[in-house]
Amino acid sequence: MKRKITGFLLVLVSASLLGAQSLTYEHSMDWTGDLFQITITIPVTPQMGSPASARSRGEKMAEDRIEAIFIDALGVIQLNSRETVQEAFLKDPALLERISLAAEKPGRIYSTFDQGMKNLQITYQYPLFPTVISPFVNHTRPNPIPSDIRFQPTTKFTGIIIYLQDHQAGGFKPSLFPELYDDQMQLLVSPWMMDPEALRKWGSVAYDSTPSSAKVFQRTGPYPLHILVKGLYGKEPSDLIISFEDAQKIRTSRENRELIRQGKIAVIFSPPE
Repeated sequence: MKRKITGFLLVLVSASLLGAQSLTYEHSMDWTGDLFQITITIPVTPQMGSPASARSRGEKMAEDRIEAIFIDALGVIQLNSRETVQEAFLKDPALLERISLAAEKPGRIYSTFDQGMKNLQITYQYPLFPTVISPFVNHTRPNPIPSDIRFQPTTKFTGIIIYLQDHQAGGFKPSLFPELYDDQMQLLVSPWMMDPEALRKWGSVAYDSTPSSAKVFQRTGPYPLHILVKGLYGKEPSDLIISFEDAQKIRTSRENRELIRQGKIAVIFSPPE
């Protein structure tokens, strides 16, 4: 997605940026790779001097603008099934300040010229955990996890793997904080039920395309509970619905409820090309 720094972004930044309207950027969210990436494109002009000077000046231009661009780019990402990041920080100015601080902590920065050296591209990569996720984790004590004293045949699992079916994947919209419901629409999993340190470490769920990956194994262990999604839920369908019976296998066991607390949950789906 390529965007000029206009519109909503200009509300957030100083008038000094108005002279840089030719600057553009692209951003992408790699949900399975846990990476948020921004690439800024700056046209190279004769006034920028030699290639070494142009690179230095271009990188300084990007550095001066990355905070505002990061805010604008992250704003379109789905925070949960109800709102985007932008909608969240418009309601909570303190959140905007925390997001600004996150912009200062990219995992990697590199720059390249395109063919013909007409443009300089500066790429910033931000790990989702803890950099992108941390501004949104503001609770210190998890909410209670729903329990049920009724008998349900179950066992102690090491994690939870949830599978979207092929016909569901196209309508699914990943978010930073998805929730999980049973088919009676009782809430089973919410990020606010999770330990805040676990959220900062690896988020509320791991997204991946294969259940046999090292990432999923690290998250869910050798003996996970396997669950098939029954439906999607939300204004933007990022919440998952499972059967009441599967939910009870978690609710009725203290050890399995602790899996929610630690975020030992993986969601398996194939992202659209």
